[in-house]
Parts: sequence; structure tokens; C-alpha cells
Amino acid sequence: MRNKVQMGVVALVAIGFVQVSGVAVAAPDICTVSSIQLDGATPGTVDADGSVVAGSSVNIKGTVTQKASGTGCSAGTAGAAVNEGGLRIQEQRQAGFPSACKAQGVGSFLTQTTANLPNTTPPGTNAAAYDLDTTSLAGAVRGFRSDYTPLNPGGSFKGSTSVCVDLTINENVTGSPCDGYGDVVVLRVIGGAGQGIVMPGDVGPWSYTFEVLNCTTIDALAIKVQGGTSGWTVFDSVGTAPVAEPVNVVAKSNGKKGTTSTVTWHTVLNDEESKTITVGVDGVIPKAKIGDWLNLSGAWSAAYNNGLPQKSDYTANVYVEIGL
Repeated sequence: MRNKVQMGVVALVAIGFVQVSGVAVAAPDICTVSSIQLDGATPGTVDADGSVVAGSSVNIKGTVTQKASGTGCSAGTAGAAVNEGGLRIQEQRQAGFPSACKAQGVGSFLTQTTANLPNTTPPGTNAAAYDLDTTSLAGAVRGFRSDYTPLNPGGSFKGSTSVCVDLTINENVTGSPCDGYGDVVVLRVIGGAGQGIVMPGDVGPWSYTFEVLNCTTIDALAIKVQGGTSGWTVFDSVGTAPVAEPVNVVAKSNGKKGTTSTVTWHTVLNDEESKTITVGVDGVIPKAKIGDWLNLSGAWSAAYNNGLPQKSDYTANVYVEIGL
């Protein structure tokens, strides 16, 4: 499954002032409340207890609205959309937490997607969405929250973070990981880590993970997974799972555009078997405009032969966003 994140349009607002003893001072920011909803666009996948069967696609939706009251902020119109700033969906999966959200904000939160508000694509002007493919996550518990950052701190809205909710992924004892796919090898993005909203001069690291899945009905199928980093990032690390396998990395200079590292991984999969490859990169965010998106990765594909030479669909790129 490809996760598509499209740039929203940032709206500028005037800073409000109030008069205190003849001196104009900035009015308090408008109160906001952020929320998170599992299965936000496809009701019926996630059970009432927050569990899902591995192999399901879960839509995770974050929303931010105005709040009627709060501490350190001025009253807004309860439930009204917040149509400026940035909203991101974050995931917690720090080792050692028996439940991903048990500590409610303690631990490492990874940004999975970001949206500038107003978001011109579904799920709405004041929302952001992230699709999680759970095929390879049987037995895992993942925690999610939404986090709102105002466009103009001190003159617009007050930032807010939702509570963190758990998603438990149960083993699929009846279905197949290849349900919904044809006679193909599937290569797809299943995760990314690192700061998603950045500014020029910020540094990494970041990482992204691809899953390769054999749905050809052929056992012991030889597969070559190959792709590259972007021109402005520097290759940092690579790892395969569930076992470590040899990976070849070749760096090529692109002149003023920097260096691109091409990664090649030869592996063998039985039918319905999957493995993952996680690539780490680092770098300094180059000059760019607010709202621009920068690739962390190039396109990746998986080549194989099931009687004829074949190649999987190319993966979507993994991005960071220039924002506030």
C-alpha cells in the first residue's frame, strides 16, 4: 500500500491585539484540542477494544479544532476548524513499554505523516491521515497521537497534542498476507522515522522501511531489491529482517547535486513469506521554501523471474516537509 501525503495550502492570518492600560499587547492564542481516531476513514476494520487483525489496512486520522476554554489561551468556537499551522500523526513504539501509550507521552514518538492546514485533500481542511499496513506486525502494539503546531506562535492558535491511543495487531489465523494481490512480488513502504517537519539547516537522522512480500505461489524465489537515497542525504545504515543478510551499497557522485547511494539486496522468499529492509540516512536540510517536500529516498523496486523477468511496482518516495 502506498501512503500518499499531499501538500496543503498555508493560510496567513493577522495577529490580534487587545488594549491594556493604553498599551497594545498581543491577544492570547485561541485554544485548540487535538484528537486521534483509529480507522478514521474505513469503519469496521478496528474492533471496539482497539484491536485489528494483521493484514488489515488501518486509517489513522488526526484532527484539530477550536476549544471553548483552556489555560493560557483565549476561548474559541468549540468544534470549529483550525485551518492554519501543521498537524502531524506520531507513533510510539519504544522498547520496554508493555503498552505503547501506557506512559502517555514518555518515550520516543516518531512522526509518520504531516499536513499543512488547510489540508486541501481528504480527510478535511483541519485533519491529517496515515494509512498503516499491518501485514508484518502480528503481535505488536502501536501507539498513536496527533500533534498540532501553530503557524504563528504568540498570535494565532495555541498548540495541542492529543492523548495517545493503542492499536493491538492480532495474528491473522485464517487469512493470507497475499489476500488482495495477484501473482506478483509486492514491495511497499511500511514505515518511516525521524523529524517530519523541518527547516533549512536542520539535520537528521531519518530512516525508512520497505517490506518485500512473495505472492507468486513459487517457493525459494530469488528476488533483487534495489533502490537509492536522495542526492542531499548521506547513506548511514541498512538492515534486513527477520535475519541480517548481505547488502551491497555503491555511492555515485552527482556533481553539485551530491551523492546518491544505490542499495542492492539479493534475497530468497517462499510463497507468502515477507522480509523487510530498513535504510538510515543523514544530512543537512538544504535551502527550500516553506511548504516544499524533500525526498529522503529514491524509487525502489524488486526484480524476480517467475518464468519471465518481472519487476514490482516502484515504491512511493519518503518525504520530509519544510514547515514551521
